[in-house]
Amino acid sequence: MKKILWVFLGFSLLLSTNLRAAEVHDFHRSLADAYTHYRAATFYLRTGNPAVASFELMDLQTKWQALNKRFKQNPPAIYSRDGTWGPSMQEIELRIDQGVKATENGDLEAAKKKLVPIRQLLSDLRRRNNVSTFSDIVDKANHSFDSLFYYRHNEPDLNKPEQVEDVQRRLSLAAYWYQQCLELAPKKAKNDLLFDRLISTSLESYSKAWVALREKDTRRFINILREISASNRMLYLKFG
Repeated sequence: MKKILWVFLGFSLLLSTNLRAAEVHDFHRSLADAYTHYRAATFYLRTGNPAVASFELMDLQTKWQALNKRFKQNPPAIYSRDGTWGPSMQEIELRIDQGVKATENGDLEAAKKKLVPIRQLLSDLRRRNNVSTFSDIVDKANHSFDSLFYYRHNEPDLNKPEQVEDVQRRLSLAAYWYQQCLELAPKKAKNDLLFDRLISTSLESYSKAWVALREKDTRRFINILREISASNRMLYLKFG
């Protein structure tokens, strides 16, 4: 009888663990699904297309409400000790609602102001709980390129060693995170021809940027940054 009890307890524990693991998986899957609409909405707001942005925002609003209904009061195990979980989830929902309203009123700048911080809120939520997803890797690739892109409109003086050193540091970091995107991408992304093209052409451009720096060809270096910029935006839109 005692042996049967231990077997039953062991089975119950295993079942509970599997259920909680499935909960985490369901949350991340639902979040990724909603986030595709967020990325699309912010993209169309930036390019001045409120009609399409509005459709994406309505889908985002519906999916986030469903996600909040299931998880706001019952976070997956890995997030269960986060004291700011509930307020963070609620703030995101509020910002989505405000973004929808601003877009409907034709105020695209107000909509962007409300929606843009959501990306960082989600990143902070994962970071606080020691969770890392491919979205975080893409964020690092995007942000490191944004730092390098500073020199697109602030032409570096390649005859000044301290400025060359700063450019090299930013370039190294950007190239590193793009390489990480390639190495850590999930199978679905790795098998995607667009992803392969975006990453491979960007890494090739980073290599060319090193040559431009070595040859002190400022104009070529800046043109290369302009080339990567489009890929950087597309990487986020499709795979962030």
